[in-house]
Amino acid sequence: LHLSEEKLLNEGFSMLLPACHHAELGTVLHFLQTALARLRHVHKCSSQGHQSGTSGLHAPPLFVAKEHHQAVASALWKNFFPYLKSLRLSQTPPPQLADAAAGFTLLAVDMLGTAPSDLQPQPVLTMMHWFAWDDIV
Repeated sequence: LHLSEEKLLNEGFSMLLPACHHAELGTVLHFLQTALARLRHVHKCSSQGHQSGTSGLHAPPLFVAKEHHQAVASALWKNFFPYLKSLRLSQTPPPQLADAAAGFTLLAVDMLGTAPSDLQPQPVLTMMHWFAWDDIV
C-alpha cells in the first residue's frame, strides 16, 4: 500500500463493518484476507531481500519498510480485528470469518509484536482459544 491507501485503513471501518449486509460482509472479508496475505508476503520479501542484499535500487531502507508494514498491520488489527472478534459470537458467522481469523493469526506469527496487547504474550494460542476452543463459539 502507498501512504494514501494506508490512510484509508482508519476507524471508519469500525462504523462501516457493523452496517454491512451478508453479501457486503463477504466482500469486505475477502478484501481483508487479500490485504493480510499481501502484507505478509511483502513483509517477508522485503526482509529477505534486505538480508541477502538483493533489494533493488528503488527499495526503501529496511527500517522504512518495516515501519510502513508495522503501520499497516496496526491499522488492520485496530480497525478490523475487533469486529471479527465480535462476529465469532454471531449465530451465523460468514464462512470467510475462519479464513480472516487465520490470516490474522499468521500475521501475528510473521510480524511479532503487531498483535494487540490482549493477544499477548502468545497470540497464536489466544487466537485459537477465541476462534476454535472457546465454549461460546
